[in-house]
Amino acid sequence: MFIQPVYNILLLPDVTYYFKKDFFSVEADNVKGDTDVLFLMLKNETENRSPVSDDFYPIGVSARIESVSDEDVVQVRTLNRIAIDNMRIENGEILGEFRERPTVEDMTEDDQQAVFTELRTALLRFVQGYQWGLWARGYIL
Repeated sequence: MFIQPVYNILLLPDVTYYFKKDFFSVEADNVKGDTDVLFLMLKNETENRSPVSDDFYPIGVSARIESVSDEDVVQVRTLNRIAIDNMRIENGEILGEFRERPTVEDMTEDDQQAVFTELRTALLRFVQGYQWGLWARGYIL
């Protein structure tokens, strides 16, 4: 497992991402299939200096490298949100306590269904006024 700081990238749990191998510049030698990665989100870009512990958000995303293609394209599957406690950097190495964060449901199933139904109805009303509305209706339903 290695830690990869990232800036200005939205990483969500349970999604497959594709990166060029040089994205993992520091750990390029460790980029192999079935390797675990911990993405830590930077608050600000630290291009001209080494990051310090205050530069990171307290939440990261765990992932697993699924494969590396012959063209150096790395397929990464994100897994879980990770909480980071007592982070410190010693000799250029990021240390701390990392634990999986529980999944928090923002909405109940009934609320999700109600919002979905309302959105679908609004989309159907919108496309009715256009010539391509019948075609779009098939995608909405």
